[in-house]
Amino acid sequence: MNPPLESIKVEKTSLKFVQLKYLVLWNIYNKTQDTEILKTASSTAKLIVGVLEKLRINISEDDSRLILGDNYRISYLNAIRDFNLLYNISGNRDYLEEAFEYLEKSKVAGLLAATRELNASQFSIPFDLANLEKKLRSEINLMNAKIDEEVQEDRPDTILIKTWSEKILATTLMKDSLVNVFEKKYPDYFALKYNTTVTKLDEISGVIGRNGNYINYVASDTLLYIFVANRKNRELLVIPVDSNFYADIREFRALLAMPSSSGNARVAFENFQQIGYRLYRKIVEPIRPFLISRKLLISPDNILSYIPFETIPASPSANDRMLYNQINYLMNEFDISYTYSVTFMAESMKKVRSISNRLIAFAPSYSEPINIGSVLMNRQMTNGMLPDLPYAKQEAEYVSDLTNGTLYENEEAKEAVYKNESGKYDIIHLAMHTVLNDKDPMYSTLIFSSENDTADDRFLKTYEVYSIPLKAKMVVLSSCNSGAGFLSSGEGILSLARGFMYSGSESVVMAMWEIEDKSGTDIVKRFYDNLKAGYTKSAALRRARLSYLHNADQLRSHPYFWSSLVVYGDNRPLYYSRHSYILLALAVTAISAVVLVYFWRRRNS
Repeated sequence: MNPPLESIKVEKTSLKFVQLKYLVLWNIYNKTQDTEILKTASSTAKLIVGVLEKLRINISEDDSRLILGDNYRISYLNAIRDFNLLYNISGNRDYLEEAFEYLEKSKVAGLLAATRELNASQFSIPFDLANLEKKLRSEINLMNAKIDEEVQEDRPDTILIKTWSEKILATTLMKDSLVNVFEKKYPDYFALKYNTTVTKLDEISGVIGRNGNYINYVASDTLLYIFVANRKNRELLVIPVDSNFYADIREFRALLAMPSSSGNARVAFENFQQIGYRLYRKIVEPIRPFLISRKLLISPDNILSYIPFETIPASPSANDRMLYNQINYLMNEFDISYTYSVTFMAESMKKVRSISNRLIAFAPSYSEPINIGSVLMNRQMTNGMLPDLPYAKQEAEYVSDLTNGTLYENEEAKEAVYKNESGKYDIIHLAMHTVLNDKDPMYSTLIFSSENDTADDRFLKTYEVYSIPLKAKMVVLSSCNSGAGFLSSGEGILSLARGFMYSGSESVVMAMWEIEDKSGTDIVKRFYDNLKAGYTKSAALRRARLSYLHNADQLRSHPYFWSSLVVYGDNRPLYYSRHSYILLALAVTAISAVVLVYFWRRRNS
């Protein structure tokens, strides 16, 4: 018998005892194959996750939530394994539902908790308490910013850093006490803020669309779980994997990132096809019998998050000619978009959408050397100087003209302008440099113009992105590495793009590696053309890529040049197609005719 969750003290010692009990039960099941023991083990795994969720509620800051996810990732994998075994033994679909629940709960639990916390803070509590919560969060952010500025100095003041760190701790404790007040006095608010439910299987089609396919990957060292869900099928596949599988992913990602030198081009081309097709056989081919359309919404996991699935070859090499545009990529058959989880997507999709598509675009100039610490340097920097991005400026001008949007370019593209204006727009387009900080992803930064920007330092860091509320339907990060970053177990890639999803954007178009200026601009222009024609975001990007490939030379047909951008989040169209306008006009005409006939008959009766 397991005790009820409510009776367990929420602390790590209690968690260790429950984990030990689980290990004992699992060892007994391994020896006896007793289904009743497996049921008890699965309920214990469920209890462990329940304690973890309550621990996560009591943690205030993202870093601690990430550590929790890293340390206890195995608990979610155990629950998935146990409920899947029970489903296979009994055929009871309730166990399949539970396996899916823990597949979902294993994804971005920290981000989901933070997003729910943000949403709940806008409702149901007195203004003074909401203001106090906002003030405490602001103070924590301010102290973090001061620490960031100080550590960039040549000789950081360690005493100051320690003082600010202690203030962060004290403020965090005050915030935790406030949370306890919410739990006791405002239970409805607390329930919204700390909701731990996930999307149910029968709710998925309502989130992804009637003809969509949702594919959720969860990877352990030895097993790859793939859950396929659509209006017709709900299947959990378990694929054995080993170190060779993960080596293939790393090698394939390396081959995507940059074309090889001429001496190794033939070997690289052959490896790309062979390794890519091996991945296809493992992660795509098993799910094909269960797909109902060409629309795929993928929730990747582990280092699969670094791979644009569109680039995976869907068939063996057809010829020996070294032509990347002749490969049968997965994108030739499917429109692919991505999500952290369908639960996160359901919560980030706005219940009421505006009919406007107001766009704001930023394209700064880089005419002066930038003094930035070596910890932030990467190969997009040259001797401390950021190269200018002339094609990115053309791109920003093009999309702002096409959409009748607002453009800030060169010295007008300031960080302060972004902070003041971005929350007013439906589409945000950022064509600029990104500098990654893998040691602390919250300090990765977008770089704006420094001209006359006295209010800010021109570096829009990830933690600042989190604190700027957005109403956007889409943010396009046409910048280097905006979707790259440190990989956290269960939380995915801690990228800049993640911050825009948290702050309120329904979707983000982001770059998985450095975008080559000209080819990236060509694809983004076509992408917007297709959006204006009424296509979904993934279909618009797919058509842009195929059009680019059709005209690309041998070098620029390499996936490095055209596959960096991917779509995360809500994939619905932003604009109506001409066909839709025609149907709308016909409907209005028909209704008007009926009304006119009705009144004419009344007048003449």
